[in-house]
Amino acid sequence: MDRGSVVSAAWRVEDDVVGVRESDLAPAGGTVSLAFIRGTLRRLWYVWAGSTLVGAALAGGWLAVVPPQSVGSVTLLLAHDPGTDAESAMATDVRLLKTRTVALQLGEALGVDTPPDDLQDTIVAQAATPSVLQVDIQGSDQDDAVRRARLLAETYLAYRREQLTQQSDDVTQASRDRVDALQSQVDALTRQYDAITARGGSAEETANVLGLKGQLISEITRLQNDIETETLEANAVVAASRVLDQAALEPQSPLRRAVLVMASGLVGGLGLGLALVVVFAITTVRLRSRVDVATATGLPVRFSAGRLAHRRRARARPGSSLDLLVDGLESAVPTRGKVPRRLGLVTVDCEREGAMVLAGLARRLGSTGSVLAVDLAGTGRLAHELGTTTPGVSVTAGPTTDAVTDVLLVLVPFEVGRGLAHVRSTASRCVVLVKAGRSTPELLNTVARAARTAGLDVQFVMLVGADVRDASFGGRPDLEKDPRPR
Repeated sequence: MDRGSVVSAAWRVEDDVVGVRESDLAPAGGTVSLAFIRGTLRRLWYVWAGSTLVGAALAGGWLAVVPPQSVGSVTLLLAHDPGTDAESAMATDVRLLKTRTVALQLGEALGVDTPPDDLQDTIVAQAATPSVLQVDIQGSDQDDAVRRARLLAETYLAYRREQLTQQSDDVTQASRDRVDALQSQVDALTRQYDAITARGGSAEETANVLGLKGQLISEITRLQNDIETETLEANAVVAASRVLDQAALEPQSPLRRAVLVMASGLVGGLGLGLALVVVFAITTVRLRSRVDVATATGLPVRFSAGRLAHRRRARARPGSSLDLLVDGLESAVPTRGKVPRRLGLVTVDCEREGAMVLAGLARRLGSTGSVLAVDLAGTGRLAHELGTTTPGVSVTAGPTTDAVTDVLLVLVPFEVGRGLAHVRSTASRCVVLVKAGRSTPELLNTVARAARTAGLDVQFVMLVGADVRDASFGGRPDLEKDPRPR
């Protein structure tokens, strides 16, 4: 039995479709795994590399267009009550600085209509020690930044003094009220003593009144001392709190700014590019691996090769991807039978690659016999690939049934709306060429069904643009489930 009849009997599309379930012919999509995502990142390296360069370019443009940010800085020395925890007191001072009241008063002092929340966002406070507070504020330019820092320090210290004074007054007010009440009792006891003395009261009665009056006077003296102490401490805290370092421009390092901005652009661009590629890898339904193409078509993927280079470079390199696909297509040409020996190449979203492969086979076979290449695409791409001086090869642009030639090769671009019924009259034996990453499972399933409906003898599928790391098996799905020979 000749090679053509063996291949025909073994790989007829009717045999492949029979026994394969509908779900096997139309899978939901390709396999998504870490290896697949890693392969997609390698394959689409130009996407994330380009986005990284774009991010760097945008960062460079930002450096050139946007001037450095002006920041005014002022350092404050803040005294606290010795009886309080210094760190807690400093935390209270920082929170006091970030209040809306301070922002409102600062806006009035600056004469701007900036909302308090926006003004607060320009202020950064950092406690250097439990008593030293560094305050930074952004400005529109250097002079404005220094002015804002100076006014912020004045506004904050005044507001803090007001709050400390108010707090001291609130604390001592209760003592003052108590002193007033006790003084009223002392006055009453004084009047009582005078009355006892006037009517010649006993010494014991007089002593009791004087003793009680002395106790009240002692309590009044203690409360007055507490009030004076509290007031002195509050005044001391206010007096000791001042500007330690006058407002000045915060030094900015141009190199540090450039490094930070460029690093942000590079990281942002790289992250965006990687995210785009990963999302594409997860969501795409276009098939790339041999096993996915074989499952979608119900046909074996006998040959696969990488991307095809330009036709001149591809023809100049022996053992290239083009040579591999030409070898595969040649294996499907009938070796016996009546002349002309006919073979069609059905291309699915890869007419350019199909024209290159068919032209390569025509040149090879034309060296030993006559070849007629039929271009059913009607675009002239096949004639362009073959040129006008290819010995033994002629090209026609329409179907033919009575050609006088040794071999008849047909280039058939698949169109969903047309199907493949028009191909049978020219060449009923064919090979399907699929480009990796171009076709969906539904489209490849449609190709297989169209070939079966047209009565075509599909030998196998060839995959162009395959990933070199694709180690999947491209055999028939039904044989994978039942490995016994048939």
